[in-house]
Amino acid sequence: MKDDRRRFVSTMLRLAVPYAAQQLVISALGMVEVGMLGQLGETAVAAAGLAKQISFLLSLFLFGLSTGAAVFTAQFWGQGDLKGIHRVMGISLVLSLGASLLFAVPSIVFPRTVLGIYSRDPAVVAQGGDYLWVVALSFGASAIVYTYSAALRSVGHVRLPVAAGVVAMGVNLLLDYALLFGRWGLPALGVQGVGIATCAARFLECGLLLLGTYALRTPVAVRLAALFSWGRGFFRPFFRTALPVLLTEVLWSLGVTAYNLVYARIGTDAYAAFSICGTIEGVAFVPFLGLANACAIMLGNQIGAGRDEEAMVGARRFLLIAVVGAAATGAVMALARDAFLSYFQISTVAHEYARRILLVLAAAQVAKMINLTSLVGVLRSGGDTRVGFLIDAGAMWAIGVPLAVVGAFVLRLPIHWVVALAMADEVTKVAVGLPRVFSRRWIHHVGER
Repeated sequence: MKDDRRRFVSTMLRLAVPYAAQQLVISALGMVEVGMLGQLGETAVAAAGLAKQISFLLSLFLFGLSTGAAVFTAQFWGQGDLKGIHRVMGISLVLSLGASLLFAVPSIVFPRTVLGIYSRDPAVVAQGGDYLWVVALSFGASAIVYTYSAALRSVGHVRLPVAAGVVAMGVNLLLDYALLFGRWGLPALGVQGVGIATCAARFLECGLLLLGTYALRTPVAVRLAALFSWGRGFFRPFFRTALPVLLTEVLWSLGVTAYNLVYARIGTDAYAAFSICGTIEGVAFVPFLGLANACAIMLGNQIGAGRDEEAMVGARRFLLIAVVGAAATGAVMALARDAFLSYFQISTVAHEYARRILLVLAAAQVAKMINLTSLVGVLRSGGDTRVGFLIDAGAMWAIGVPLAVVGAFVLRLPIHWVVALAMADEVTKVAVGLPRVFSRRWIHHVGER
């Protein structure tokens, strides 16, 4: 039993830590970026935060597609089926590039019209538009990064996407500083400078990732022709499993967008406060993203190899770790919120909003991390994606979004109470999702369906 636990912990850390480290760097740099933007005032913070919602929408779409594909790649890796992995990658890549094009065209051609959906503040929309059209140029590179990163992680090569991402984010931060304030001979471009830095970093990450994948001859270093040798019979099982994941992420991302629209309509100070709190929470989320990633890979590999009982034991262990870790994280967020917020130079009103929002987010950490682990880690690893879709998207759109709308526009509550109402969807997901995990009905062998 002790040896089994040691193996479990060792494998979990090998998969979770590099991914979590990458996400920590991304979140930390995001916090630094928001802090630098704060030097230009609440309008700059709100403009960048608003423009990033479009990138966020695309990222969640790409995440959903690559995660749906990873259900197959993880189980195929457990079976030793490299051809199956390559076929999955090809389908995922084509769909990802198509989605990126759909997002890029309107963002490049009429960025201010797109952002006008979210905010009525002309200054916020103008600065956000200058940021958005530049970043949209790199959406295709993002599609490639998501596809190859997910495939590499599913076969145990977690360090390469981490290394490429960390190097790119470091370059991003340096360019942020230079182009935001006009350093090292570069012009001071304000919010648009941050967009240029983000675009350049994404192309760099894509190049490094592809170079490493093929130079190291990893299992996903597949020839172009092999990526498109799908065969008709492969489409149906792929879409039956991957489509619910994609729909989950799309509807969830639209729900998050709806939340942001509600918060932005409350006021610029309120939205700036929420953007800052979201950045802080993003750092707190990092270890659990690594945990969910390790969960999906480990359980998927076990199910693919026919070790269903091991997968069930692993699911319980991952949930226990998530609960304990989330309780500690929430306590730190609540007790140290003034220290976190002291980094940001915002108005007194925005600061007070942020203090209260952080308290709400801290209280919701346990529920959020249980859902992340059970829905994204456990259920997806077993191919139980349709049930995950109903739980995740259903709770958000039937409970969270309506309550946020009522709280903001009918009851006209302060933003922290509106955020609290929106968190009701997380509680609902816990009540429905946990019984599904413990029922064992989430275990499916996708290659046999």
